[in-house]
Amino acid sequence: MSMPARIPALGSEGIVLFLKCPDIFMEWCMETTVLKIAMAGLLHDIGKFAQGCLEVTPEYLNNNAGEYQPFNEKYGRHTHIHAVYTAAFIEQFADFLPPEWNMGGWGDGDSFVNLAAGHHNPRTPMQWIIAAADRISSGFDRDSFDKGETIKISEFKKTRLLPLFEGLTAEKEKQKSYSDSSNFHYRYPLGRISPEAIFPAMKEMLTREGAADDYRKLFTDFCVDLPSLLHRTENLELWCRHFDSLMLLYTSLIPAARVGDVVHDVSLYDHCRTTAALAGALYLYHFHNDTLDESSILDNSFDKFLLVNGDFYGIQDFIFAQGGEKGKYRSKLLRGRSFQVSLFTELAADRLCRTIGLPDTAVILNAAGKFTILAPYTEKTEKTIVEVEQEINDWLFETSCGQCGIGFSSIKASPADFISGEFSSLWDRLNETMNEKKLHKFDLNRYGGVVADYFKNFHNNLGICPLCGRRPAEKKTIGDFYLESDNPVCTICRDQIFLGANLVKNDYLAVCNTLSPDISQRNALLTPLLGSYHIIFPDSQMLKEAARGELVAYWNLGSAVYKTENLESTVRLLSGYVPTLSEEGDQNHQVMDFGRIAALSLTEKNDESYGGDTGKPIGTEALGVFKADIDDLGLLLGCGIPEERLTLSRMGTLSRQVNNFFTIYLPSLLSREESYQGVYTVFAGGDDLFLIGPWNRIIDLAGDLQKSFAEYVCYNKALHFSAGITLHKPHTPIDKLAREAESGLENAKNFDEAKNRLSLFGETVTWKTFVKLEEIRKQLVSWLHQGVINKALLYRLASLSVLSARAKRAKACLQEGEKIDFSVLSSLKWRSQLCYMLERNAGKGLSRDERGKFLDELNIVAQWLEEYDSAMRIPLWRILYDLR
Repeated sequence: MSMPARIPALGSEGIVLFLKCPDIFMEWCMETTVLKIAMAGLLHDIGKFAQGCLEVTPEYLNNNAGEYQPFNEKYGRHTHIHAVYTAAFIEQFADFLPPEWNMGGWGDGDSFVNLAAGHHNPRTPMQWIIAAADRISSGFDRDSFDKGETIKISEFKKTRLLPLFEGLTAEKEKQKSYSDSSNFHYRYPLGRISPEAIFPAMKEMLTREGAADDYRKLFTDFCVDLPSLLHRTENLELWCRHFDSLMLLYTSLIPAARVGDVVHDVSLYDHCRTTAALAGALYLYHFHNDTLDESSILDNSFDKFLLVNGDFYGIQDFIFAQGGEKGKYRSKLLRGRSFQVSLFTELAADRLCRTIGLPDTAVILNAAGKFTILAPYTEKTEKTIVEVEQEINDWLFETSCGQCGIGFSSIKASPADFISGEFSSLWDRLNETMNEKKLHKFDLNRYGGVVADYFKNFHNNLGICPLCGRRPAEKKTIGDFYLESDNPVCTICRDQIFLGANLVKNDYLAVCNTLSPDISQRNALLTPLLGSYHIIFPDSQMLKEAARGELVAYWNLGSAVYKTENLESTVRLLSGYVPTLSEEGDQNHQVMDFGRIAALSLTEKNDESYGGDTGKPIGTEALGVFKADIDDLGLLLGCGIPEERLTLSRMGTLSRQVNNFFTIYLPSLLSREESYQGVYTVFAGGDDLFLIGPWNRIIDLAGDLQKSFAEYVCYNKALHFSAGITLHKPHTPIDKLAREAESGLENAKNFDEAKNRLSLFGETVTWKTFVKLEEIRKQLVSWLHQGVINKALLYRLASLSVLSARAKRAKACLQEGEKIDFSVLSSLKWRSQLCYMLERNAGKGLSRDERGKFLDELNIVAQWLEEYDSAMRIPLWRILYDLR
């Protein structure tokens, strides 16, 4: 299976190609023009960022006003001055931008600067493509836009991005009014994307003074990072991907609309990114239909787009696969499999885009094993979707032995379908199509029955892979650097170990369509993903490979965001956080195994929490598995924004902001807080997460994440997550960990319709109750430390908590007139048993006065048991496990 490769910029190679293969040359010209159109869409509003920050002479503004600005007859002046600043940015920064952007001959039609800056005063069909994409991205007819607050032109830099989270709710009667910004109490601070900046703040905390300076600083930092982007002269398409990430980091917290009657809740980045996607698809549609004229471009009634969903099936079956696993590889295998899922969706989207002829700006959503692409509605596109889906599934079926697959679903759409009020229906239809696709994930005619030649792939003297128990062991893995013995394994498992081992050592990852002889096989996969994608952890900037067109992607895996380093390449927040055995700065990081992670749950005996003599560590050496996901997120994404306000750009903004909590904030928290540095991320993104760590620290982390998430979503009561925590011995099989964690999560979600709960120690409680129980635990620990209570009493209290629950149920039955078993009545004695227990056992070593004082304090225990009954086991068992 070959991968469509991009052809380098036109030069001597392009001339040779034209002479030898004119058909391929014409296709290359079309793809070059699509990239040009898409990047013009991405940059069309960069003038909003540059305005007031970039030094532009009055002469330049006057000379270009007629070219790029519309003229308002009513006021007798030109408007939309940011369009001139877009042109000025492209021209002034020519030394740091691709040379093609400021010279003729790149692609068809207009110059790049005129395409990017001419969208408010379009004069040619290609400029009208950008203008139409801009309007569709906004999702409204400019004559009938809903009025919000009126912002003066002089005030635009003081406008801050509104969080979509604050008004998100599926209950229409509770949805906020979009008529006035005073209904919204939160704003995002202006700044570069970082773990701190993605949290909204109360608007009173963001001062309006110095707003212009904030913009200038942000723009200056953007300009400082711009020259650092790699591959500018070697590979234009690759550089464009890097630039897209630069825009992501610096413009995601800038509102796209800042002047006039606007609701400023869509980021400049998301508006520009969706404009780029729309422009590329719109151009290809009209190119293939030979309708590149103004009239046809502005006709919104025809179906011009295909919205394509990709959905990866069998994620958990693949990650938590049961088989002949070996303990020493478990953490690396799990890390590698989880990362492979992220790679599969990234590369499947890339394969589909390349085959259609679209740049990666066509991918408008990508998280949690799903992606959405905006493509042109053409016969070629429809055919390509079927072919690429089949190619990918053939490869996945063969390599995963049917554990996983991918499904593509699509619907056609007209520009009118993206208008506010219509987009909601379009999105619903796309989801319905995707759900229908899930009902027949695999083509049984193609993949059902006996797998032909399965046993022919095995070598008699090598046998089956001892790690997965599915695929044949292969000779090429014998003595592999990443394996701790000479026993052969399959190449897929070796590659998963390779990924798991290298992710903790490297900040960068490269994807190539050809494995250069200069690259050691030790630094690459043995089996290319999807048949043609070679994954490499580079030790160089790979300039030669980029120039030869071999380098498909060059990713920063998150350090540019978590550590706010200078950006050099495309950002992909895929790796998450895993604990290592090495100190920071040591290049020989090793993934911490589960045995060592479990050992971190032990406590020194002289720890101030429990007291006691200095001695060996105490506690329970166990793993805590934490699985959680956001409640009813699909419903909130589809119905949470008022129907008349839902647009493609808003959907993009909301989806990315949800993902940021798990892919930006969570890894930063785990790496920053010493108590959480032993927590292992299996997956985190989209709307869910799966973590493994020391059991007691996992419990603490659960509470902290719930508090942080509430802050992140502006304390919106409609947004919350449910979670389950289960405890396991460190050598518990991975598939059992996954099953029990899933069961815990289901208990939390199915307790009642409200969800928003935590399941722990066999009890399911609200997060509010969990906080109260944590306070109780701290009080019990304090009494334990002071010698008021002892371990034996804690065990007895745990038994009484069960009796209290039975007594509560018995009372309820009696009140309803229902019959109960006579033996249950004995549970009603729990109060008298508690009094006897406390009088006999509490404060034995204390003086009479001290003991009397503490016995009065202990009266509250009866209230706790009455209110929380069996849920008291959560604080009690937490303490007892910590003391074993």
